[in-house]
Amino acid sequence: MKICFWQRVVAAVTMTTLLNACGSIKDYALLSQAGQSYTQAIDKLLEATKKISIDSSSEAMLRDRANTVEERTRVYTQTRKTDTEWLSLLSKMQDHTDLLSQYFRRLQALATSDASERAQQETDHLITNLSNVGNEIRSNQFVTEHKVIPQIVNIAVKAHVRASLKTELQARQATIQKELDTQEQILILIKQELKRQLTELQNNQEQRLLYTPYVTEQRIVNPDGFVRERNRILSLTNTIPEIEQATQVSQELRSSFLDLLDGKLTLARVNVLVTDINSLLNVAQQVTPSKS
Repeated sequence: MKICFWQRVVAAVTMTTLLNACGSIKDYALLSQAGQSYTQAIDKLLEATKKISIDSSSEAMLRDRANTVEERTRVYTQTRKTDTEWLSLLSKMQDHTDLLSQYFRRLQALATSDASERAQQETDHLITNLSNVGNEIRSNQFVTEHKVIPQIVNIAVKAHVRASLKTELQARQATIQKELDTQEQILILIKQELKRQLTELQNNQEQRLLYTPYVTEQRIVNPDGFVRERNRILSLTNTIPEIEQATQVSQELRSSFLDLLDGKLTLARVNVLVTDINSLLNVAQQVTPSKS
């Protein structure tokens, strides 16, 4: 599946900046741009995951539909409760990702100019919101069950940058590390759940829409439709290996942020990050359920 036009534009602009970048200040601006591209990819992947989650649980309800009204009522109520909690986590992750994107834009601005007092107050408000949403994510039922605990490394900012940027990074590095690590660990959890849901969705839809009609009905009323559905359903899990690879992007972003603080970030390292981000954009495009 081809990457859509805006994704190509992001990749082209980022690569052009990479080729022209030099010095530590532009390194910060470069990583900020990569961070913004990352958040676009994650948002798209989370939106696709929402649709897959609902489809998967709906198919499971149809497969296990009980005989009594009481049991069907219990199953429906429990499924809705579980889905609501899971969808809430995905929505909070989208909010979290958007706030991270805003913070990366602030870093990019700080890399080229000193911050005004008003800009500093806006950054304070942004960080507060980011921490609050992060706390909500870490208290989600699915997260607490998996014991997600962010890890923080204290690093002295060694790169030679503008005073305002250095002050910002020294003050916020622990918070940003915590939230980037939360992203990494939650995305691993989402990856595991997404793989399970895609597999169950494929199995249940194959049984309901392909196997049962093919075996029990005298003839297939819409042969072309059957062929299209079979192709769609049997292709659902094709992206699982790529999803496995794509989840490494958040880890690479956090690691690059630490290297940047320590003055060790290299052009080659950011090239790897940009390549992984483009891969994630492509995966997010592929896992979006197509209309049947």
